[in-house]
Amino acid sequence: MSLRETKHTALSTDGPEVPKPEWRVPVALLVLGLLMTGTGVWYSHQATLGSRQRQFDSLVTDAVTTITRRVDSHTEILYGLRSLHLTNEPLTREQFHQYLKVADVQGRALGARAISFNRQIKGAQRATFEESVRNDNSLSGSGYPSFRVHPTTQNELLYVVDYLEPLEGNEATFGYDTGSDPVRRSAIEHARDAGTPVATAPVRLLQGPFKGFLLLLAAYDREDIPATAPARRRAFSGVFAAVFSLDKMMDGVLGTNPKVNVEIYDIGLTVNSQPLALNKERALFDSNHNFDALQPSIAAQPNRFQDINIAERRWRIFATPGPGFSAGSAPAIPLGVGLTGIALSLLVSGLVYSFARSRRVAVGLAIEMTASLRESESELSGATIQLEMANRELHDVNQAMKDFVATAAHELRSPLTSVLGFSSTLTKSWDSLSDEQKRDYTTVIERQAMRLARLIDDLLTLSRIEAGALQSHIETISVKDVISEAVEYYSQEFPGIQVSVDDRLLVLADPEQLRRIVANFVGNAVKYGAPPVFVEAFEDERFVEIKVRDYGEGVPKDFVPRLFNRFSRAETLQTRNSAGTGLGLSIVGGLARANGGEIWYEPNQPQGSCFGIRFPKP
Repeated sequence: MSLRETKHTALSTDGPEVPKPEWRVPVALLVLGLLMTGTGVWYSHQATLGSRQRQFDSLVTDAVTTITRRVDSHTEILYGLRSLHLTNEPLTREQFHQYLKVADVQGRALGARAISFNRQIKGAQRATFEESVRNDNSLSGSGYPSFRVHPTTQNELLYVVDYLEPLEGNEATFGYDTGSDPVRRSAIEHARDAGTPVATAPVRLLQGPFKGFLLLLAAYDREDIPATAPARRRAFSGVFAAVFSLDKMMDGVLGTNPKVNVEIYDIGLTVNSQPLALNKERALFDSNHNFDALQPSIAAQPNRFQDINIAERRWRIFATPGPGFSAGSAPAIPLGVGLTGIALSLLVSGLVYSFARSRRVAVGLAIEMTASLRESESELSGATIQLEMANRELHDVNQAMKDFVATAAHELRSPLTSVLGFSSTLTKSWDSLSDEQKRDYTTVIERQAMRLARLIDDLLTLSRIEAGALQSHIETISVKDVISEAVEYYSQEFPGIQVSVDDRLLVLADPEQLRRIVANFVGNAVKYGAPPVFVEAFEDERFVEIKVRDYGEGVPKDFVPRLFNRFSRAETLQTRNSAGTGLGLSIVGGLARANGGEIWYEPNQPQGSCFGIRFPKP
């Protein structure tokens, strides 16, 4: 044996074994497959979490909508009582009772333990007032012989619970001087000066160991609402009040096996820039009595804070998943992606290893399976993204539908309540009413019916616009003629409207729809702006622009992006004191698009608002 052969034998027998090449490709594929599987599991898990959060947000939104709807229902009842008071001064105990009976408070509006009229009297009139209530037998044949004003205070003005429905179960409240409590008294004085609904801070109710709040609306001894705070104080006669216990108001909102736990805290007036800190004293409601929002760290996921405005007070709502919330507890999609990816990875590596003895076949198979695996992972990732987008779009559609139904129901209910209340009073008290009272009642009914008709017309127009079913009859029309017709109605009441339009200007548009757009701009300028109001028209080579300018408060800067959205109304002094649905600008925006036009808003200089519309020339 030669020296070379000896060395070769030693290396073959005693040296380390060289790794076999067929292991490298299967191991690399297995690692690659597991990495891709992990990525797919992560993306699927994120999609599942997103779906879980959206479902939770939808449940919270439903709860918040129900809460605000119940408060709004009682706000409408208080407005109806005030309207009845303005046209029937003085409002009698029997009229108060009959109105609430017809309005069916207990049947259609949950939450309030009682509705009352708290009359303002002077402290010196206390004995005389007590005697008059004791002898009032309009509802009870024996009157109220045990009635007394309580507690005894030295206040110059008292705010005594005079009319109360239902009396049964609320006996401790009858005759109570709400001004004896500083929190209640402060809210009453605020409602007196504001003339709009005002809620109190959290208070302990007299009906038992309940925490709640009062919703107040001032009543005045005049046929209209005084325009200034001093005038309102002089005409003030008392407040209509809805007494809420949050435990009762939340009945039926969360269900017996709640999917969300809800905590509600009062964090101060809406005008305060800095909200009050959360604590147990400011808590109005806690469904599970754990006060999770006050804990330094909250483990429950998902969770959500949301602020809502309730009659000039700000409530902070904190929600966590309840025992009935199970969405996402079994992450089937991530688990399926993981098991499928692992199985595919093991299958690919096993097949490659099985065929590794034939390098050419193994390499070809590895390339083919890798490409197939990547394509499968890509398709799965794409399907996950599409599913997430579809879920998001469905959520947005459902939310828009809920907002539309809730707002439309609220706006329709208010005039219907007034029509029902006044028509029932006419029917029941026709012989005892004077001709002037009958005319006043029918005037209110006619005004509310016209308001209802306008609202229905706006909703139908908006529906046709969004469905693409609106028909526009485009023709060549005189800009000045259309503007003159649109301004004519407002010029009779507001002669300061100035029109500057060239007689020769022509435009391509549906005349009735263009007239409606201009009338909306002018009506908003007159209603929410300040004089002078200018209507102008300009032209360039292709278009005619019409602008309506006023010198009022203008649109708040932060509200401009939502100005042309449905049901959007800016919070200003003018809009707060004026009725409206927030549909007008949304409708005219749709009319402009249907005519091939463009609508916009810009601040007027040096102040005020400027709305413009651009249409093509013939």
